[in-house]
Amino acid sequence: MEGLQRDLPSLSDQEIRDLCYEYIQDYCCFGSKFIRDMIITDIKNQFIYHYRLESFAEKRESSDAIFPYYGQPVDGPENGPVPGLWDIPIGDPKWFTEEKRSAEIPHTSRVVTCLTCNGTKTVCCPRCLGTGMAQCPRCSGSGKDGEDTRCSVCDGTGKTSCWVCNTTGMVICKTCSGNGRVKHQMQLDVTWKIHPGDFFTNTYTLPKLLLLEAEGKEIIRQEGQTVQPIHFEHNTILNEGSAALIAKHKSSFSDQKILAQKYCDIIEPVISRNAYFAAPENMLLAMLTDERCDIRTLAARRIVNAMEIDPDGNCVRRFIIPVVNFRATDYVDLNDRQACNVTPPIILRHMSSHELLQMMQDDVPMDGRDFIKFPSHTQAVERIVKLVTEASRKRVGPQNRDGFITATLKSRKKMPQFESKKDYKK
Repeated sequence: MEGLQRDLPSLSDQEIRDLCYEYIQDYCCFGSKFIRDMIITDIKNQFIYHYRLESFAEKRESSDAIFPYYGQPVDGPENGPVPGLWDIPIGDPKWFTEEKRSAEIPHTSRVVTCLTCNGTKTVCCPRCLGTGMAQCPRCSGSGKDGEDTRCSVCDGTGKTSCWVCNTTGMVICKTCSGNGRVKHQMQLDVTWKIHPGDFFTNTYTLPKLLLLEAEGKEIIRQEGQTVQPIHFEHNTILNEGSAALIAKHKSSFSDQKILAQKYCDIIEPVISRNAYFAAPENMLLAMLTDERCDIRTLAARRIVNAMEIDPDGNCVRRFIIPVVNFRATDYVDLNDRQACNVTPPIILRHMSSHELLQMMQDDVPMDGRDFIKFPSHTQAVERIVKLVTEASRKRVGPQNRDGFITATLKSRKKMPQFESKKDYKK
């Protein structure tokens, strides 16, 4: 186990971000801001056992077959009893290669009159329906080439000689090829197919499709007519999973004959990382609702200091990935306020620094404030503001814009929610 752990590939912080960027290229609606701004706390190199079982099975079925009779030999019931499907030699297949073959079942052939033409060797022409004349392709049967001009192809009749039957109205029967008799026989249809099965000891919540496409290191392989479950001394999950998969293959393909089985056990690396979006503004909002009064006061002072840097709120808000102190004993110390570029939370822009400090001095709890219930994620708030900014500027003016946005959010919160159009009609 330790040797396998050392052989696993490792990825750096930037390599993980690059892979995430590459993954979202196939999805037009996926945003990339979180990939840029997330803080990766730790990277773990893990692995899973991938047990893959393949069963190569043969399936035999019978079907009716009809062929034109040209005088070839006929093996009828008078030559002996009909053998069973599995008693008919068909040849050996190429191992673990899907293929289909057909062969005549002995002693099942007979010659009969063709039912399509009733032995007349010809049938009615499908194009002219036996009349010998078909619709003119130029005028589509109207007889006119334009408004008043007579069609030059059909001379105004709307019909031309049928080229399929050469005006005879009859064509050669395709079932018997014009012989009037057919050979009826039972046919053996053999199909060789590979039935795969996969078992993973732990998917780590990853989609199974991604795990199937992953490249791993094969540690064991076995092939034979039948295979036995794996027995690893320290991995009972893999042992039980392999036994269950083998038993499933035996019961699922009861109408088929398993010719061979093979399995391989693959070690697939899984690199996981823990990350979160550590925006200083979100941290300050969380501190405002802390049960400790000194923490709430500290958050208020930091917000006030940020407000004093830009009292008019005209500066461009820039987000820089903060330096995180993972050795902090309290969440309030995760972000270094000296190294972070802190801007006032957008949701508090309607409050003055004096009002905020007064609330802290009066020890007013922040849990009851309506703005705490609003989304505090930077991207979410900016998206909400963007949706209503243009309309609010024209409707209420730039001075009352923030109040209009807050009122809009409150009204949306009171709107009834419907699971479907059916509920809405009620």
